[in-house]
Amino acid sequence: MRIYATYATSVVSQSMKVRVTNLKNEKMKFYNNEAQRKFKSKTMPEQEELNLFRDILDERRINLEKEILKLQNQIEHPVAEQIGLLTGTVETKARQRSLEEIKLQRDLEELKENLEKVKSAREALKTVRDVPFVWDIAFVEVFTGEDGGFDIVLGNPPYVRAGKHCSAKRRARENYN
Repeated sequence: MRIYATYATSVVSQSMKVRVTNLKNEKMKFYNNEAQRKFKSKTMPEQEELNLFRDILDERRINLEKEILKLQNQIEHPVAEQIGLLTGTVETKARQRSLEEIKLQRDLEELKENLEKVKSAREALKTVRDVPFVWDIAFVEVFTGEDGGFDIVLGNPPYVRAGKHCSAKRRARENYN
């Protein structure tokens, strides 16, 4: 199963961003066959990439679990404190759910859904063939440097005018219907 997961850069921690940069640098050293390279075989950068994506998903799972616990505490302990004017005592009473609590409940459900997706994605990362495709990691040798990227993109232009196809389709419908 191939996963194509993308995460906003704000979701990935600074330490993981550093690891991605280090991976790209080490892959570049490998492709340039530098003597001081970390990776000595083709399988080494692939395995490092797999471990990196697993760690990113594990970190995301932990952060989601923390957010869920925080929201659950906010929702489960909705109490109001009142100080009696005459007695000066503090009274704690359960209060009705506010719109804010309803919003928190919706946010909690969304976080739980995201957590399940992250767990599913992590479970699917079994081998190096399951690693998500990220252009600048997969083609580090192309995207690194001053002129990073592709110089040209080739495609098939339409050699036949679209109008000719329309009339052919109309004739086919008339003749074969």
